[in-house]
Amino acid sequence: MQLANHHAKYEELNAKRKEMATKVAAIMPDGATTAIVAEYNVDDSVSQSDYYGHTNRKTVLIGWRFTKRESFKTLRKTAGMFGPTAHLQTADDSAEHRENYSMGGGNYLKDGNRHSTGWTVRSAWSLEPDVEEIAEHLLVQLTAPA
Repeated sequence: MQLANHHAKYEELNAKRKEMATKVAAIMPDGATTAIVAEYNVDDSVSQSDYYGHTNRKTVLIGWRFTKRESFKTLRKTAGMFGPTAHLQTADDSAEHRENYSMGGGNYLKDGNRHSTGWTVRSAWSLEPDVEEIAEHLLVQLTAPA
């Protein structure tokens, strides 16, 4: 019985992912090289046990990158278009994180450290990221007459 419930939940989640991937593909502009996402992370760190980590609670597609080169200017501009991350557009340089080393977090914008609770803006690993939502300013493209 438990296995059947687990399988049903997996199928439901898989169907939602496929539906969202279809929406993402429908609004992907020509020439886009990577999606830009905002992730809401919650700090799970336990300093007593020397464990540092976070849980990603929500991932939202907020824009696109059109070059192969990572650019904090592009990340900041895109962050400014999404309400919860708009403050990162004008945040000081300490919000720009460059963790391009083994076990690093890559390039991202965030107030605070990598595992702190809050929003992170980064380039996704692919053109069709696994997202739960699409930002309102991008959804207009889904409903606009062609």
